[in-house]
Amino acid sequence: MPYKIDYLLRYVSMDTFNNILNNKNKYILELLNDNYVDVKLNIEYLIRYGVSNIDKNMFNLIDDLIVKHSDFINKIREYEKNLTKEEVITLIENI
Repeated sequence: MPYKIDYLLRYVSMDTFNNILNNKNKYILELLNDNYVDVKLNIEYLIRYGVSNIDKNMFNLIDDLIVKHSDFINKIREYEKNLTKEEVITLIENI
């Protein structure tokens, strides 16, 4: 079954996209396909939040990005209870 996850190319390079296709399991690819609206919103939120290199972090963050958008924002807010915004950005970029 072909996955319609080419929307990711708007945010990541072709190398990262191919890396995701070749190295992530079928379940993750299906979630990326089925939850594309939430994934797009979560990526765009990270960009607006100030995470600088989505392409570099995308492969490692996929498991966190495939959740509902409201759950994703709640997770970021939980981090902000103990960390500053800059520390949260650093945490996300170094995952």
